Amino acid sequence: MQSLRVCHVIGSLDAGGAQAMLVKVLSRLGDRSVDSQVVSLMKRGPMGQPLRRLDVPVSFLGVRTLGDVPRAVLRLSRLLADLQPDVVQTWLYYSDLVGGLAAKLAPSRPPVVWNIRTNALVAGIHRPSLLTTARMCAWLSSSLPARIVVNSVSGLQWHARFGYDRSRLQLIRNGFDTERFRPSELARRAIRRQLGLPDSVRLVGMISSVRPQKDHATFLDAAALLAHQLPDVRFLLCGDGAVWQNESLRLMIEQRRLTDRIHLLGLRGDMPVVQASLDVAVLASVVEGFPNAIGEAMACGVPCVVTDVGDSADLVGDVGFVVPRGDAVGLAQRCRELLTLPPDQSRERGLRSRLRIRRLFDLERVVEDYVALWHEVARRRFAVSPGQGRRDGTPPRRAA
Repeated sequence: MQSLRVCHVIGSLDAGGAQAMLVKVLSRLGDRSVDSQVVSLMKRGPMGQPLRRLDVPVSFLGVRTLGDVPRAVLRLSRLLADLQPDVVQTWLYYSDLVGGLAAKLAPSRPPVVWNIRTNALVAGIHRPSLLTTARMCAWLSSSLPARIVVNSVSGLQWHARFGYDRSRLQLIRNGFDTERFRPSELARRAIRRQLGLPDSVRLVGMISSVRPQKDHATFLDAAALLAHQLPDVRFLLCGDGAVWQNESLRLMIEQRRLTDRIHLLGLRGDMPVVQASLDVAVLASVVEGFPNAIGEAMACGVPCVVTDVGDSADLVGDVGFVVPRGDAVGLAQRCRELLTLPPDQSRERGLRSRLRIRRLFDLERVVEDYVALWHEVARRRFAVSPGQGRRDGTPPRRAA
């Protein structure tokens, strides 16, 4: 059986949700007869390391500014001509536009699948250039992509209203590796030792890059309220930018007098350990798609409190708590409810959280959905009349 060749195009290999999902999908392709190649528009980043471990070839186009985009389209079209992929899978708006245009210019014109990872774009939170790119994608959505993956119901509905071709939108939510992310008392003790904390200390954490849409200010407001109410609770931030050298974050922490109650871990390569160390996981986002960090925490048996954005509420269901975005008081109250549960009830809620992920959001099912979609668009590309060849005069190659 001939392998299906899929070229993934992504903006960067920074530590983000889209990059994490790309790595998860590639790590589970196994014997599904899919050959993968990754092209990053911009610089190398921390997610390049897991790709190297998977032996996935990675190319870089060297985009630094928007002025580099036309050259990147041409470079990518030449690269696609060399790679001859059956499908181009793009991730996020810039890559959707660049990858879509490059595929149209490539001699073989491979079909493109776009991938949207947020539920909405908001002026003042997202960059004007991103909004402009999304508008261009919406305008081109009926001609460039064969299909458009969206990872949340709310995102699918919003982008349809924004102008994307509704007939091409397809929901594929995030999936979670419940073997890698699982409850661990060893992890709980290990993180506390690293932080110089006794085992009895409870940790409330937010795992997220420090970006405006993640609203760390509301999390810190809630932490300040909890700090007065529960003296044995400490707080943890982990993700890109969650370091003391981040002056704006440090100032927010100092203004709330949380310096001696909070730990900043920055980027970590041991996320299953960090997630399993938490007593409560929080996401305070004002814009979100389908949050990886919350699903991973649930897989580790950690109860969660989220804001009512994107599909976060659907993810936690009846085993977590949902508050309005920007509601620091409600966030603190729900965290306090979870932290003051009797131990047996706390364990039971954690187990129900993990069971929900295993039952509804298993990674294997998500990978199957992606592979089925790639085969479908590849088959449509090679569906020609009997006796008719491809545009370049060669017989059609059957997709696996």
